[in-house]
Amino acid sequence: MTRIRMNWKTLDLFATGHAGGGEKGQDIVCAGISALTMALLNQISSEDPEGLTYKIDEEKGTIRIRSDPKLKDRDRITDYYRVIMTGLQAWEQAFPENVKTEEVNRDGIA
Repeated sequence: MTRIRMNWKTLDLFATGHAGGGEKGQDIVCAGISALTMALLNQISSEDPEGLTYKIDEEKGTIRIRSDPKLKDRDRITDYYRVIMTGLQAWEQAFPENVKTEEVNRDGIA
């Protein structure tokens, strides 16, 4: 199972675990989660590389994407996280045995 935790106050998305939706290399759930998180990483990297920290460990099946944007960019960067979380939550609804999302500090949105 892949567990995804989004901390809205710190703009920190952490996903861990292999989804288990198929054989390695054939897991569509894992592929979907990877596509969404990599899209987020690439977008923030192209717009705000100074505020971005991330770590990927393919062996453990983890990715952490944390952004500390300038105040003037925070709303836009937060919107990127919102879009990605909407997609990740759709995967959770479709595959509840493979994906679990959690949101914390929702009131921390600027």
